[in-house]
Amino acid sequence: MLRLPPLPTDPHAAFPDPRQAMREPDGLLAIGDVIKRTGLTRKALRLYEEAGLVVPATRTTAGYRLYDEAALRRLELIRRARTLEMSTRELGEFLDIADGCCDREPDELVELVQDKLAETDRRLAELAELRATLQDALSTLHEDADTARRTQTHVCTELLCTCSTTTNEDGR
Repeated sequence: MLRLPPLPTDPHAAFPDPRQAMREPDGLLAIGDVIKRTGLTRKALRLYEEAGLVVPATRTTAGYRLYDEAALRRLELIRRARTLEMSTRELGEFLDIADGCCDREPDELVELVQDKLAETDRRLAELAELRATLQDALSTLHEDADTARRTQTHVCTELLCTCSTTTNEDGR
């Protein structure tokens, strides 16, 4: 009579999570683990791969991408750089500079950050101008609403009205 070994008490013990096996050798992480650790989406990670900003360390025989700690550090740097609203092209330049940061003077990085700061100042000026325009529009709307209530007539505000009613300078 053939005797079989006893079954494990844990029904999953005989069939471990295959991703666990992928993580343990060499400390590599599957895409799901990378997403959990970095807070990125699969779509963002795929975009960064397609742009050449990050490369998986290897692939499993089944084709799953595996990442190492260097890729995680790079992804964290990308995430922080995105808070500066860098484009994908700018991220590439930034990462090229960051890759050699220990071997060269920081002049390139200083220039990149100065350019980003100048761009931010331009955008702030544009936003301030937009805010002033919106504030003027709001004031005009309040004045027109007051006039319409006093005169019991429709007052068309050219800035925001699409009706066919027009008013001339004397309100008719």
